Amino acid sequence: MSTLPPLDVKVNAKRWACVLDIGLALSPWGLMFAWRLADEMNVWLVPSLWDVLDGADYYLRHPETLAPEPQPDDRCDADAQRHLIVETLSQWQTARLEADLPSIPIYWAGDASHDSLLPKDVGPDVIQRFTLLAEALDRRLQLSDGALEPGHPFLDCTRDAVALSAALGRYRPLIFTLGGEAKDGGAPNVCQYLNACGITCRKAPWPTNNNPMQHHLLPALMRSGVAELVWTGMPLVAVHIVAPRAFFMSESEEYAPSYREAMALEGAVTAQGDWWDRAVAFWYPLS
Repeated sequence: MSTLPPLDVKVNAKRWACVLDIGLALSPWGLMFAWRLADEMNVWLVPSLWDVLDGADYYLRHPETLAPEPQPDDRCDADAQRHLIVETLSQWQTARLEADLPSIPIYWAGDASHDSLLPKDVGPDVIQRFTLLAEALDRRLQLSDGALEPGHPFLDCTRDAVALSAALGRYRPLIFTLGGEAKDGGAPNVCQYLNACGITCRKAPWPTNNNPMQHHLLPALMRSGVAELVWTGMPLVAVHIVAPRAFFMSESEEYAPSYREAMALEGAVTAQGDWWDRAVAFWYPLS
């Protein structure tokens, strides 16, 4: 009797697209998180984060330009945060120079498609949509109450993460970041930015200890070894951006100027030109 060869079944399921927020990327867990998770998901870095990494030599000398302004009573915490920034940037710099970081399947969006690294199933039109969505967020922030001032690297990276997540709307994207302070209910800093832009960000409406997305994502976190980082105390949080008007945007070259003209009318965000109209965001902890 002949023996049958072992059955080998492969399921070609689409991979999740996840965008790393700067708060996670520049945390003590950031590099290991991105490196490990790339085996299971399409991990994306945003242009502003690459700007920070490209300028690592400067930020290593001036880490205070990346850290928030300290309050009078938390100077020690600010000093510790600057130390962590130096430590983390040094790790990223070493990985880029000595560990062949570009060979790891981590993707990024640049100023144009030729400056970007895209997965095979993602079209170059994502870059145009990302640019338009980021510009729209800048305009929304300009119309806000001024609680957040544009131009800070953390703020620019947060904007890029939100815009890229919406531009990747057809590829099941989510943003990975860190949870906030307990006094804020654990809401991530991304929520503060979204609320300032007039986009509601609230905790996903699931009962405590009954998060279906957590059960869905846990196998990928376990297989990649990311779950071990969560066990060390990493307050991992996922953020989903729901932007219906950004789900399918015109890809024609002539559309971009008309969009910008509509947005510039009297400095207002018009219903016809606002890709963020009716957008909302949800977050939930994975730790």
